[in-house]
Amino acid sequence: MKVQGFTLIELVVVLLITGIISVFVGQTLIVTDRTFHSVDQTTASQQSLRVIGDILSHDIRHAGLMVPGYASVCGVDNDDAPDILYLSDSAAIDPGNDTDPYPGSQIAGLTNLTVGTVVLTLDSLMIEPSGAREAYDTNSDGTNDSDFQPGAGVIVADSLDPDRGTACGRIRSVNLGSDQITVAIVSKLDNTGNPAQLIAVPAHEYRISGTRLLWNGTGLAEGIEDFQVAYIFDLNGNDVVDPGETLGDGVGDDYESDDESADDLREIRISVVARAQLEDPQFTSGRLQPVENRDPSGGADGFRRRILTTELRLRNVGPRVGVI
Repeated sequence: MKVQGFTLIELVVVLLITGIISVFVGQTLIVTDRTFHSVDQTTASQQSLRVIGDILSHDIRHAGLMVPGYASVCGVDNDDAPDILYLSDSAAIDPGNDTDPYPGSQIAGLTNLTVGTVVLTLDSLMIEPSGAREAYDTNSDGTNDSDFQPGAGVIVADSLDPDRGTACGRIRSVNLGSDQITVAIVSKLDNTGNPAQLIAVPAHEYRISGTRLLWNGTGLAEGIEDFQVAYIFDLNGNDVVDPGETLGDGVGDDYESDDESADDLREIRISVVARAQLEDPQFTSGRLQPVENRDPSGGADGFRRRILTTELRLRNVGPRVGVI
């Protein structure tokens, strides 16, 4: 029996066909891998935005619960950086059978607040006027001892002059023995020179550190590039949000905490920009996104982004109004 081998031409043809198939398969695998990572990162961004939206919706809708409306919201509106937002902490409130709003904890010895670290002496670390209803255990002994907690926020207002607006900042520490909280104030309270009685209300803080959105100092989501807030007021008291009464978005004057009383605030609009962690070389149109009153400069960078925009009424502040 004679066994015949392959000719040189046949071997060359086989090698060429194998090479072509290998190149095709390799390119297919590369495209599939890029598509997988792109879809995976997009899905991760969307999931982060969904979580952020749920928590923000809860906190905005509950802002002002059982506390004065003028002390329910505070913020720092930046046009060259992410914004910072403070919303009164409904989780710190145990209303029991009470129906009247709580006046807040009175601050001793101060009539004004400026940006910087300050120690506030309160008449009580508990916001409720009577009964032991502390919400947080600040010294980790297993017993709740304060409605104010380190890492969270505080909103300060003047009960004698609510139109002064609000100051706000991050709580650094809580001193149970002296009823004091140390706060890094980020938004000042204007000095009118008039008699004042400052009050403190515990608050949730939203801010960005690097590309992490922090909620009371705890990482809420990664890959967050921008956090912008617009404040929608009824400035003329006609129970209608008229054109030009949306502040912090470039329509009217930029909102600062001392512009208007939060009693006139009707809605808050939040825009959150999430960015993929890895650059996609095949995506050439990615760039920083202009939202609200921030229009960042910069060319295409190859990163995919998703934007969450949500506008919510503060159901505990002011009457219900229509938007024109």
